[in-house]
Amino acid sequence: CFLGDFIESFTGLNHPNSWKGIDKRYGYGTKATIMACEIVTEFLEQVDNVHEVLLVAGNHDRVTSSNKEDTDGEIIYWIHYILKQKFEKAFPIDYTTDVIMRVIDNICYIWTHGHLSISKRSTSDIINMYGDPRYFCVVLQGHFHCRQIKDDTINYRFLTCPSIFTGNKYSKDLGFTTMPGFISLSSDGKYPKVTDYPLQLEY
Repeated sequence: CFLGDFIESFTGLNHPNSWKGIDKRYGYGTKATIMACEIVTEFLEQVDNVHEVLLVAGNHDRVTSSNKEDTDGEIIYWIHYILKQKFEKAFPIDYTTDVIMRVIDNICYIWTHGHLSISKRSTSDIINMYGDPRYFCVVLQGHFHCRQIKDDTINYRFLTCPSIFTGNKYSKDLGFTTMPGFISLSSDGKYPKVTDYPLQLEY
């Protein structure tokens, strides 16, 4: 599951100075979106047991500068279409603009990006709205470009996941950046086992 913010900015103006922190090689607009598809494609081609791919739209995945104009993260439709053309014969690819839930190996997983008001609700509220409380539930979000356990009980856990993209000066100034990476979750039949895979920074 990819938890959003596939690109930094389509217009280069998500924030007034966004364009200053964007890598000139990849830019914004179609170039950034193509690069995002290439990165996801390269990652998926290295995994030999993909069952399904889930995509969640992030607040940066909009085609307008204002989040009031593009509220769904239209880039998600574009990336979903391209990946579906490439992989649909191998495995299904689904997407959402807000929340996806799956029960896998007796654990209920709820994925969202983290920028919507959904993530500001209590973990128990999120599970009651989107999950299945018969199972141990894991809520996973992106958005903050860091690793964090937001909530941890005997019945559920809420994790902020690391990002392959660590953020730019704007997110660093807000304190939302860390070593890039991704996590893998597996089940012992009842509870999740979480493995963190940090990625080496390249300068």
